[in-house]
Amino acid sequence: MIKLGLRNFDYFRVRNHMINNLSRPFSLVFISILTIGLSLSSCSKKRESPFPRQPKPTGNTGGGGTGGGGTGGGMNTNSQRYRDITTRNWKLADFSETYSNPNLTPLTFNDVDPCVKDDIHTFATDLVYTRDFDAIKCVGQSADEYKGTWTLKETETKLDVDGDVWEIESLTSSRLIRSKQSTNSAGILTITREVYQSL
Repeated sequence: MIKLGLRNFDYFRVRNHMINNLSRPFSLVFISILTIGLSLSSCSKKRESPFPRQPKPTGNTGGGGTGGGGTGGGMNTNSQRYRDITTRNWKLADFSETYSNPNLTPLTFNDVDPCVKDDIHTFATDLVYTRDFDAIKCVGQSADEYKGTWTLKETETKLDVDGDVWEIESLTSSRLIRSKQSTNSAGILTITREVYQSL
């Protein structure tokens, strides 16, 4: 994103100066061009989220990983959890989302779009995360897959996918259960839990 030093640029001062010192037709043309230019400079191309249904966590939930030798900030590439998650592909098998606000209806696996249920998730040994959108694509998805990064953190109790950090409740060769909590600007706590089955 190009910012062009907009913090030091007083748009309204320039606009008022042009209105007071130039002829009206020219001022309006100049102001229109200036407004369009500022709008274009503030635009950025958004990256497709790997988890479009879930909100991003608020606050800083990261942290350096710990453990034995290997790659990924101290991640132990010889551990059982590392071998379990990297030697299999995964598909969503269950989902729930509850809220601290009783007026909000909890979500279940039945609420998940079919275009999300059929996605195949892969955590490669080179720390590349791949989400294959498979046969059913969600509205607005043009690519066949999404690629990002992943790592295990905090003695392999957390799974970080592109900065989206989840608690690992359970991880075996056949099942991955992860959860996270997030609070929005209105103070509503959201608890999301996902269960993945290995393929």
